[in-house]
Amino acid sequence: MNSWSSNLGNELVVYAINIVAKNNARSWNYIEQILMD
Repeated sequence: MNSWSSNLGNELVVYAINIVAKNNARSWNYIEQILMD
């Protein structure tokens, strides 16, 4: 998560985590896919 935050910024990482939480996903891969798009 630190590398994502360093590369993409805290706001974008928090936004992606919020999307995952709303969809009840439990996988880091789901967050990673959001951040790649």
